[in-house]
Amino acid sequence: MTGSSRCLTAKKSSGFSSTELLIVVGLILIVTVMSIPSLRRTLEAYRGSAAVHGIAGQLALSRMRAASDFTRAKLVIDTTNRTYVRQVMTDKTLGTYATEGGTQYLPQGVSFGFGSITSPAGGQTSISQTTEIIFNSRGIPVDSGGTPIPTDAIYLNNNAGAYYVVSVNPTGQIRTWQYYAGAWVTE
Repeated sequence: MTGSSRCLTAKKSSGFSSTELLIVVGLILIVTVMSIPSLRRTLEAYRGSAAVHGIAGQLALSRMRAASDFTRAKLVIDTTNRTYVRQVMTDKTLGTYATEGGTQYLPQGVSFGFGSITSPAGGQTSISQTTEIIFNSRGIPVDSGGTPIPTDAIYLNNNAGAYYVVSVNPTGQIRTWQYYAGAWVTE
């Protein structure tokens, strides 16, 4: 019996005391509370970056759809409702478009606009928000009359004060940019 009482005593002393457990839980809570601001900034940056890449993807798809159907395709931006939609021309004589893929929404905390930034991105000579980018069957950005246009740019910003741009140059190349340290850098 003395052998079994030693085993019980040994088992009793193993494990954590409630004081030790409370100290560990307290430390975890302190570290978590300290990391929340950093996590919030990271999520805001991720949302802005995801939005700019989502729009770039829809532009690339519009460009490919125009070429594959030998027609025009466009991305229409609604800056007020923070949405965008991809459309393909269905009737060349009437100039009518049909929506494909449904309406896409910007993530929470991201909106269209360039705020107080005055330097244009992506080759624009003056800063301006494009609300409709049309591609012809050769993948060239054009206006509604079919004339090639120099540079389109869609500006985005997030709650953290970060700015992003999706630009389309005259050859149809789509690029993403971020305003960093007073200059536009490729995203």
